[in-house]
Amino acid sequence: MNILLIVAFSVSVSLATPAFSGAWLREKGTGFSSVSASAEIAQNITQTIYLEYGVREDLTLGAEVGSTLSANGTQSGSATVFLRRPIRANDGPTVWSYELGIGAGWTGYAISPSLKTGLSWGRGYKINQMNGWMAVDASVLLDVYSADYSAKIDATFIGPFDKTIIDIVAMHH
Repeated sequence: MNILLIVAFSVSVSLATPAFSGAWLREKGTGFSSVSASAEIAQNITQTIYLEYGVREDLTLGAEVGSTLSANGTQSGSATVFLRRPIRANDGPTVWSYELGIGAGWTGYAISPSLKTGLSWGRGYKINQMNGWMAVDASVLLDVYSADYSAKIDATFIGPFDKTIIDIVAMHH
C-alpha cells in the first residue's frame, strides 16, 4: 500500500464570518452547504458537495459527495452520509462530539462500501470584547472490502477578528 502524508498549512483572510464546524452541531432546523471545484494543470477536475442539517439540538445529519475526472478520463469519487452527536452536554466553552458515517467510493465501475468515524473538539474564546474559536477534528474513512483507510486530522483557529483563519490538515492514505 502506498503511504502518502500530506501536510497543508494555509492562512487566509476571510471577508465573511466563518461557519462553525466539527464539534459544533447545527441548531435545530438550520443547515449549511458548501460546493467546491478545482482544476489542476495536469487536467484533473475535482468537485465536492457538502451538506449539514440540524435535525434536533443533539443531532446533525450530513452528506458529502465528491468526484474526480482525471486527465486520462478515469472517473472516481465517494459519497458519505453521516450523523454527528455531542459526547456530553455542550453548555460551556468546550465542545466534544463524535461522527459516524456510511458510504461508498468508486473508480470506474468498481464500487467499495466505506465506514467513517470521527472525534471533534472545539472551544470558543474571548479576548477583550472579541470572540474566536479553535477546533481539532480527527477522522478515519475505512474501505470495507480492502481494509485500506484514510486518516485525517484538521486543526482550525479562527482569530478574534473573524478575519484570520489558520487551517492545518494532515492526511494519511
